Amino acid sequence: MSLTTSPFPPIADYAFLSNCHTGALVAPDGAIDWLCVPRFDAPSVFNYFSPGYVIPGFGVGGPEFQIYTPYSSVYRDNLVSGLFSAYSSNINSNGPGTIVDLTPFVALAGSPQTLVDALDLTLTNGLAPAGLKNILLNAVQAEGGGALRRVQTGLYLLLASSYYNVWN
Repeated sequence: MSLTTSPFPPIADYAFLSNCHTGALVAPDGAIDWLCVPRFDAPSVFNYFSPGYVIPGFGVGGPEFQIYTPYSSVYRDNLVSGLFSAYSSNINSNGPGTIVDLTPFVALAGSPQTLVDALDLTLTNGLAPAGLKNILLNAVQAEGGGALRRVQTGLYLLLASSYYNVWN
């Protein structure tokens, strides 16, 4: 398949249905190809994975393993670690066009609860489970390497969590 062909109809051929709270893209043949519930910024329901998934043969919870292999899961965690662990300042460039500015979060690092709440709001729309937020809070409070290191710790743990991996 070339870059100019697609198995899907052109986007202009789709209908958009909405009740002002959620929306769906309906293909010309009537198939619902995209639907977000319960609101517009929710992930599409067609990429839902059970948060209670248990890894077969291990008895350990790991919803991300419904979509990731062990290799890809470790690769993603290593990528996240590499992005943030090498920071020595609040602003870092990871190549052309990629600049991450942690300054707003570093300013909040003096209050671990405020930092965790800000990370939660920014990365999960404030929907992270209480248990995950407690893990983040304990880790951020235990981090003695300074404000930037607290932010890095919170970011890594949230971005590497099964909750974030499944929803994002």
